[in-house]
Amino acid sequence: MIIIACPQCRCALRTVGEDAEQLLGKETDYYPDRYPCPVCPSKARIIDGREAKEYLDDIRDLTPQEVFAALHGLGFPEEQDCGETAVQQALRRSPLRRAATRHVRNGRCCLDRLELEDGTRLFIGSSSYGAVVYRIAEPHSYTQTLLNRIQRDASTETTGSGEEARTGG
Repeated sequence: MIIIACPQCRCALRTVGEDAEQLLGKETDYYPDRYPCPVCPSKARIIDGREAKEYLDDIRDLTPQEVFAALHGLGFPEEQDCGETAVQQALRRSPLRRAATRHVRNGRCCLDRLELEDGTRLFIGSSSYGAVVYRIAEPHSYTQTLLNRIQRDASTETTGSGEEARTGG
């Protein structure tokens, strides 16, 4: 099992499987503390089981391939639905706030992503057919995160599997 966590944004990814060590382990250039965080611009690092307790509310279980894709900017599985319907819905839901570009030669620019007013980001790449949307990142909802934690805490108390139940206090 490999757990990669970002101390800045508390994103934590847990994976297990045949490819985990090959894609994410000691032989990679990122090991042990230079993994690109898939959520913020900070660096994530490998953590052990004792440290993982700090991240229990935020940990995500993914396949080694899904973790690899997320660390390399391709987003989480739910961000990879980029069909025509998903793109149209995102563009109808909120107006464009900013087109993120970078300058290239001859007075031209590359369009990296579209940022919408509600915080949604559509990441764009190139293909032989033209521009391709390869990731739609919804805005982070602190409210939803808090509601998920409350629900998890309530279910832990109900099942008696919380720390208090194990330690008697």
